[in-house]
Amino acid sequence: MKKSTRILSGICALAMLFTGFAFTGCSKEDPSKTLYIDIGNAGYGIQWLDPLKETFEAEHEGYKVKISSITKGDNEYLDKATSGSAETDIFFIETNVAARFDMPITANGVKYDSAFEDLTTLYNTKLPNEYKTIAEKMESTYLAFNTHNGKNYTIPWVTSMQGILVNKKIWKAEWGKFPNTTDEFFDFMDSIKSSTTPFIYSLADSYWEDIYDIWAYQYNGKAEMDNYWQGYDEEGKRYTPELFLNDGVLEALKVLDKLVKKSNGYASSLSYSLSFTSVQNKFLEGDDNILMCPTGAWIEREMEANYAPEELDVEFVKMPVISALGTKLGLTDTELSQIIDYIDGESATMPTFASTKGLTNEQVIERVREARSFVVSNNLHAAFIPVYSTKKDLAKEFLQLMCSDRGIEMMLSVNGCKPPLEFDIESSNVKSQMSDFAISTQKMIESSRFYFSKKDVFFNRNNLTYVNNIPAGTATKAFAAENNKDYQDAQTVWSNNYTFVESRWSNFMRTAGLS
Repeated sequence: MKKSTRILSGICALAMLFTGFAFTGCSKEDPSKTLYIDIGNAGYGIQWLDPLKETFEAEHEGYKVKISSITKGDNEYLDKATSGSAETDIFFIETNVAARFDMPITANGVKYDSAFEDLTTLYNTKLPNEYKTIAEKMESTYLAFNTHNGKNYTIPWVTSMQGILVNKKIWKAEWGKFPNTTDEFFDFMDSIKSSTTPFIYSLADSYWEDIYDIWAYQYNGKAEMDNYWQGYDEEGKRYTPELFLNDGVLEALKVLDKLVKKSNGYASSLSYSLSFTSVQNKFLEGDDNILMCPTGAWIEREMEANYAPEELDVEFVKMPVISALGTKLGLTDTELSQIIDYIDGESATMPTFASTKGLTNEQVIERVREARSFVVSNNLHAAFIPVYSTKKDLAKEFLQLMCSDRGIEMMLSVNGCKPPLEFDIESSNVKSQMSDFAISTQKMIESSRFYFSKKDVFFNRNNLTYVNNIPAGTATKAFAAENNKDYQDAQTVWSNNYTFVESRWSNFMRTAGLS
């Protein structure tokens, strides 16, 4: 390759010497006319940028878009972006950028309050040939997360839904509807595990831990969980270690404990030795009669690389509602399930029930409806422009194209995913180009409320990190341990986490500048 480059350079030099003209293939890149984009491959590939690039170049004569795939860790590229010396005009990465919004930098001799370009005006400008702004089209949870002190510095570039994927080729018609509640879920798995493996996962990279705390959201409700992430404990006190004595988190851990405990026999034995990629292939191939796998919507692109469309028939199912919510609301599990059937439209008639906790039927229905609507999402897929970019206006136009209906169509046509922006798939031109899996996933996204699975967020964007002593995979490994020495139940993991945090709380507060 290097030899070919030297020969081509020599030919170019001779051409210019004897003719005074250079071949088109020898022309140098003009940085002032090139929009530089760096993107991390977060499971969704980078091909979805290609139609945006082609359209953008066609509509901006003389300008080029250069896309580079990030090969290092996203945090290294965040360091690059906030260094003040990157040539990149737009970064698409998956990491927590919120902690750096208020960090001042100096770039090219100019001091800035933040390394990130303020995109608030872009958020609130009507998109070309549309009736809404980006802010008006964005899902409310994502809009709140991407708003910092009234300003917007980042735009989410994908809605990263995660959950339980079912192999429909394994599913038997006599099983009926997927279970409504976690108690029903366990009963169902008990009934099939002698002939069908309920699920497979990778203990080394457990996606159960990315999605299990949906049950905390269902149990607590969004308002209480919003307070939790802003640093308020259950008594309304802010920044106390008692944050980590949250009942909903304990109930969610109890479900995870029962799910992965080896003696319950729900998981494939391959779960304890295979990487997630191998686990995913085992599930998709269907040869081992495995029904379910916890994973994310990015599997669409990964499936296309290895399987023909006719080989696969998989679909996300709604996460079962935690049965402990029924107890909290004064319902039996049967009543909770009947209410879910009513909410889902499976039953036209509201069931008869009476809360033993003194709640009205309307209050119960609303709480169960909210719980049923949650889906898991990764909120950290962020696009941003360095404040010192010399082509900020051009970069904003590119992001505007991405957020437009026609830009969303381009993305959906390539990888079946899109930003968390309002879009009518049913009446669009792109539906015929999408797989059944992508269509069903996007419909579930559109009809749901989001909660975010990442634990490394910041309380109300302050510098106090989520100081959890349950690193990714630790709880699952404790619950899945075969011997009594290593096994810990949910109550122990939850209590030990509080003890760890409580003993170090003053250090956490001091580090965060809050004491």
